[in-house]
Amino acid sequence: MKRGTNTAAMCKSLWEGQPGPSQGPWSTKTSYCVHNPFTDFHIAAPVRDLTRAAEAIAAGDLSQRVKARTGGEIVRLARAFNTMAKALRRQMVTDIAQELRTPSSLVQGGLEAILDGMYELNLENVTSVHEETLVLTRLVNDLRDLALA
Repeated sequence: MKRGTNTAAMCKSLWEGQPGPSQGPWSTKTSYCVHNPFTDFHIAAPVRDLTRAAEAIAAGDLSQRVKARTGGEIVRLARAFNTMAKALRRQMVTDIAQELRTPSSLVQGGLEAILDGMYELNLENVTSVHEETLVLTRLVNDLRDLALA
């Protein structure tokens, strides 16, 4: 590369598809722009951060967020990622609440029916309510395991 060439402008022109002095996909210009501090800070590091956060979310850590350090498309990608992570967490909480609501309602309804005399207090009815408490316990344990993951 010639002395005095503005690295940031050269790399920017490369990313914007402007023709440069070198031709071909593996030109000196390309390799210089891929392996310099400007590119590392503005492109490679944010992409690495997004990759790490995506891997953590895939492993169950829905608290992951990424910081948008630079402008342009990388910032839009980081914001979209954070919005997606929030939506996943919100959907998961909604799903868990629904999963807990069903057995909880069955336990409550079964006990109220016994108390109101609609069902007899016998082994069969108590067993039915007990089975729903086991489902609740399993769901709460799963939730706890998820929170600790």
